Amino acid sequence: MFAKILKVVGILALCALFLFGAVEIWLYRNQEKIFRKVQALVNENLNGDLEIEDFKFRPFTGGFGLNFTLDNVLLTDSIYEKHQTPFLKAELIHVALDFNSLYKGDIIIRNLVLQNGSLKMFKQKDGYTNLSIFKTPDTKKRMIRIREIRMI
Repeated sequence: MFAKILKVVGILALCALFLFGAVEIWLYRNQEKIFRKVQALVNENLNGDLEIEDFKFRPFTGGFGLNFTLDNVLLTDSIYEKHQTPFLKAELIHVALDFNSLYKGDIIIRNLVLQNGSLKMFKQKDGYTNLSIFKTPDTKKRMIRIREIRMI
């Protein structure tokens, strides 16, 4: 009886491992298309622009989840041409998304590490702040939650 239970558990574990591997391979093959769609969706929800020069999908790095490294990231507000001060400029950003939350339709950033970068927030005399980059219209939008941010 114990041998049959052990055999069933082993088969289920093997199927789960195979399914996870298949998802990782599919993501690796379609990473450019998926990532550019996500970037376009983020830009739709920003009152500014997010520019990412390059990215790398890093499967199995940092645990169970979707892990990316973004190269030369520039996040600017809508009147960046006027004041020339980017909100965020980073050489590298390591992002780990929570894999379990993606099934529910939420995006939870489990870990966000900024490397060789700067974050500049300001408020002008007329009351304008570059934090307005995150203001969205009253339409219902999905929330992106961040659990941890580290700057190196």
